Amino acid sequence: MSELDYITDAAKRFYDEAGFDIPDNIREYYEELSKNPLIFTKVIKGKGFIVGMVAPSFLHPGRLQCSELAWYVEPEYRGTSVALRLMKMYEQHAKDNGCYYVSMVCLEKLNPEATGKIYEKLGYNRLENHYRRVL
Repeated sequence: MSELDYITDAAKRFYDEAGFDIPDNIREYYEELSKNPLIFTKVIKGKGFIVGMVAPSFLHPGRLQCSELAWYVEPEYRGTSVALRLMKMYEQHAKDNGCYYVSMVCLEKLNPEATGKIYEKLGYNRLENHYRRVL
């Protein structure tokens, strides 16, 4: 199984758990994302993945930030070191690309208390609540 195959399959599980509709073109979407030099994916095959984006910071003009777009750990690996390994890979990518800071999100449907504890353990500060409205 290729990395893209794994991400496509795992993304479907992520969408389902998070309560999102699974796009018909999900494989093509992730394939297209992989061509964008600002987007990166870190994978531990069969265990989880993280997708992030390097972009200009809105909070610190002239600096770069790294924003998590999707983060998923297979259920049987939750509570193990997989989540921390993915986070460290994400942070290292950000450092290697000159980012000033990294940001993570936490979906309400995917155990925000446990996820928040992981973030805080790694030194993240809770800054905002995120709201969304589909148009």
